[in-house]
Amino acid sequence: MNSHLLLSQNEYLKYDSSIYCIGIDKMPKVKSDWKSFIIENSVPLKSIESDSFADLQFLKTLLSDKQYVFLGESSHTCEEYSKMKYRLIRFLSQEMGFEVIAFESNMWDCHNINMQKNDLDTKQMLINSIYGVWHTTTLLDMMDYIKRKNLTLAGFDIKESGLPDYLYEKNTLSKMNSSLASEAINTLEDYYAYKKYLGQNNYFHKERKIEPRFYTWGNEIITSLTMLRDSLIELIKMHPHDIDLQVYCKDIENKTTYTGFLVAENGSSIALSEKRDSLMAATFTWLVQKVFPDKKIIIWAHNAHIAACNVQYVKRMGAWLSDTIKQKSYTIGLYMHRGTVYYKKMGKVRKPYKNSLEAIMIQPAYKYAFLDFAERTKTEGNSWLFNKTPTTYWGTSKENLVLKDAYDGIILIDSVSSPNYLFDFMED
Repeated sequence: MNSHLLLSQNEYLKYDSSIYCIGIDKMPKVKSDWKSFIIENSVPLKSIESDSFADLQFLKTLLSDKQYVFLGESSHTCEEYSKMKYRLIRFLSQEMGFEVIAFESNMWDCHNINMQKNDLDTKQMLINSIYGVWHTTTLLDMMDYIKRKNLTLAGFDIKESGLPDYLYEKNTLSKMNSSLASEAINTLEDYYAYKKYLGQNNYFHKERKIEPRFYTWGNEIITSLTMLRDSLIELIKMHPHDIDLQVYCKDIENKTTYTGFLVAENGSSIALSEKRDSLMAATFTWLVQKVFPDKKIIIWAHNAHIAACNVQYVKRMGAWLSDTIKQKSYTIGLYMHRGTVYYKKMGKVRKPYKNSLEAIMIQPAYKYAFLDFAERTKTEGNSWLFNKTPTTYWGTSKENLVLKDAYDGIILIDSVSSPNYLFDFMED
């Protein structure tokens, strides 16, 4: 980051006591060079909610040549992450011209709701587009913002995130080809029944003996989806400029491919995770080439997906993306220092590991700290960015990462808490 911008930011806030943490009895010990570096180079952010963006102005220089900004999170169940990212969305859309918000959620479910957003209330938009883990009051506010500002909602994941309504098939596809619309509904109903079967039978559980019906039905689904995809491709030739039809066809193609992975991988969670991320990367690439070639896009996903390196022994979405996309991107990982977090059960955020990202970045004692290292070269003070450094994955377990390979910048939030869910998500 430009040193003048950093100095200006720190001078602007350094006498503001509200930027500092409260209640840290003992700061973690780290190497003195690392401590000096982080105190000198991390940038305090004044708020995670404010609509005054004076403390974010330095981002205009940092992101001036970027078309894609990836916003990660080490856990999906932190209220402060959502507030920070929603604030960044407001800043980036209002002051830097970003128009598309792309979620780690199903491509068609998000696209379908985006087409209907003028006819839906914000709660309907939320629960029928993105995953239930984000069905919170903060994301409800964000959906209202997307609607009011006429921003575009998008998704790039392959797993379903909304409930099928078949409105596109009934109202639009039927006018192009009524028999194909009926075929699509029948095929998708069978596909969703198959996915429900997998969930009810704990397909991903290691000890489960895979039944022959799993393979037989799975191959029948693949055949039906393939036939539907081929028919849609022929229809696109007659309607080459219909973007909605192309997105719909791409989603059917994704369902076909992923069902093939489910059958072939026999429940291997690591293999399926890598296949999912490869498809997420391919879907995002397709979207930016075919649907949003000139748009500036904000991406909302887990740290593990946006990291440009392997995470948990899996080649993740960020690592699958092309150098062309990476050169136009800025990737920010979000991490937590303390508080409460939900991962399979509610619990406390784990105490920072020795010489970890969290232990180092909390040294200035900022409530919300930003560190840019996109253009940095290795020194004694920042060597932890270039070597494997412990981080806290989902707030509970260790993940060693070469941070310089994973992200361009990091935001550390001192204290986190559980979101205010619209439904009893924690009970599901």
